[in-house]
Amino acid sequence: MKQDNNQILLISVKPKFAEKIMSGEKTVELRKSAPSNLKKGNVILIYVTSPVKELWGYCQMDSIIKDTPTDLWKKVEKKAGVSETEFFEYFKNYENGYGLVIKNIQNIEPIELEYLKLSINGFFPPQTYCYIDKKDLVNSGLGRVLVGN
Repeated sequence: MKQDNNQILLISVKPKFAEKIMSGEKTVELRKSAPSNLKKGNVILIYVTSPVKELWGYCQMDSIIKDTPTDLWKKVEKKAGVSETEFFEYFKNYENGYGLVIKNIQNIEPIELEYLKLSINGFFPPQTYCYIDKKDLVNSGLGRVLVGN
């Protein structure tokens, strides 16, 4: 999937990691694969998985780090919001890992899954990430709430 100016990336994050992102403690989101064509400054929406099932905020992409798990850990250990054991368990059997470096984290009033489904045509929370058409976001009335547009 490629992001263009008409799409916004939405990532699914477990509640304990979402709390760390929203507090600013976690500024690197770990992924086994990275969205293609994600560029510096792109907006990323933060959806919190079950049992929460809410959109909590958004941030901006700063950079993507791709490396072996050992070298990635050296670069992100203080920013990833996970223990060394959790990190290496997550990347077990993977040759490379990705760190999405995020900035400008913005908390919003949480938006429940059911409201998202009613407001955004065809919305379904992704396993890892998906793209939402900016036009659908604006038409839903959520564009202003989420990214100030």
